[in-house]
Order: sequence, then C-alpha cells, then structure tokens
Amino acid sequence: MFLDVDDCIEIKYLKDLIQYCKKFNNNFIFLNVKSKKKISPNVRYNQDNLQLFFKNSNNMWCIGKIFKKDFLIKNKLFFLKNIYEDIFFIFKCHYYNNEKINYYPKKIYIKKEDSDSITNSQITLNHLKSKFNAFKSIELFLKKKKLKIFKNLYKDIQYRFRGEFYNEYQNIINSNLKKDVKEVFVSYIKQLYKNSINKKFKLISKKDKITKKILFNV
Repeated sequence: MFLDVDDCIEIKYLKDLIQYCKKFNNNFIFLNVKSKKKISPNVRYNQDNLQLFFKNSNNMWCIGKIFKKDFLIKNKLFFLKNIYEDIFFIFKCHYYNNEKINYYPKKIYIKKEDSDSITNSQITLNHLKSKFNAFKSIELFLKKKKLKIFKNLYKDIQYRFRGEFYNEYQNIINSNLKKDVKEVFVSYIKQLYKNSINKKFKLISKKDKITKKILFNV
C-alpha cells in the first residue's frame, strides 16, 4: 500500500484487510477512502476496454489501493520520477491486470487535504509539463506495446488530450496568478499540447469548441 505522508489508515481494520487480501488474492484492490473532497470513481478497465480510461472520469491515484508485490515486480511496474507519476503507473496496472479487481468496503484509508502538498500547491511549469508527460507516456507506451490497440484507441486518446488541455487552461485562467504569468503559462501548454492534438478533430463537447479556438484559432 502507498500511503501519502499526510494521510493515515484506520489500524482497527488492518487485520481484517489482511484477511480480505488473502481470501481474494487480487493483483490489486480498491480501498474505501474517507475524504472531505469529492473523489473520482474507481473504474475497472483492462486491455479489452481501455477506452474507459480515456473517456471516463476515473481515479488515477496509487493511494487508496493495495497491490500484490509480485504483480508489480513481474510487470516491472515502477514510478517515474516527478509529480503526477500515479497516472502512468495506475494505467499500466490496469493494462497488465487480467483478473477481477475487488473493493474493500470499510473506510480504512483517510485522505487528509494538505494545502501545502505538491499537487495542491500553486501551478508551476513543472506541474503543467508533468501532467502532460503522464498522458504522453501512456500514448507512447500503447504505440510501442500494441500498435493495433493504439490505432483502435486513437480517437479516445485524442479526446483525452483535448480534455486535459481544456482543464489545464481553466485552472490557469481561474488561478490567482498575475495576468502576465497566466499568459506565459497558457502559451506553454499550447506548445505542449498542440503537436499532440489533431487539428482536424470533430467537436464532441463544449470543451472541444474552446480547445479548438485557443489552440488553432478556429
């Protein structure tokens, strides 16, 4: 289990959780997380339905889950150094998993919101670059692993890139950054995402409309 330094677990459930893990012996298990903030749902997907990752809002944290160590070692599932490293890691866990994912119902993981944590701190260029690189790593991983899967998912991957660009743009615009800094940051994400998004994409959502206007002046 990965436990953030500012989070904690309910020790009274630990023995029961161990028994639960022994009983089901899953590659990984979703845990019930207690948090004051809304948490994206845990979505179950694998190589057969990867479009769920790209099209649905889903939980990309490595916290709030428990993993079989042998499964991680066998598939060489390690973290890249930087922030937002959870995204690529969790995607690969689902990609390599071909078993059922269980859900432990008792609220054993307590998420404490720390305003000084890395992901909650003020936006920086490294935040923007790391988030983009996480999804770019997934795209390159699929392209290298199974080109057929990549081609089948191309539209879904593009959809996700457009959504991520829009979200980052809104975060910058709605932040407390100074106007000139916002302009620099918007210019930076345009450079990051422009070459990864097909200019001729069809408008599917309101996010798409805004993304096309900002990125391609259309």
